[in-house]
Amino acid sequence: MRKVKALLSVVFILAFINISHAYETLSVISDPYEETLCVKYETETGWSQGYTVDVTVIEGSTLNEKTGTYDYNGYSTYAVIFWDNDQATIVELNYFTGSFSSTGTTGEDQRGREWKLAKTSLCY
Repeated sequence: MRKVKALLSVVFILAFINISHAYETLSVISDPYEETLCVKYETETGWSQGYTVDVTVIEGSTLNEKTGTYDYNGYSTYAVIFWDNDQATIVELNYFTGSFSSTGTTGEDQRGREWKLAKTSLCY
């Protein structure tokens, strides 16, 4: 029985090491960075006007560390949109490959509102 427990412990530890290593290699960004983007949110009648804003792109695990919480998915990438009046919107990106395109990347904020973030010079 002891041998079985020891063997199961070793298998568990090896599996954990492999999962941790896989996460490190799958991480899209290593450090938070700032980018100027055109952002829009979904309304009842379509999309809002576009806003050109500075956005901080950050991994959920880093966001948890910086906020001292566990409110964010450690395996997700987030866009933090800072507004003029010391407020921020935090958007969990649906699929992020490491850069924004002109067609936009979508995500959802904490209220469940859909957002579109795009790297484009035309923001309307």
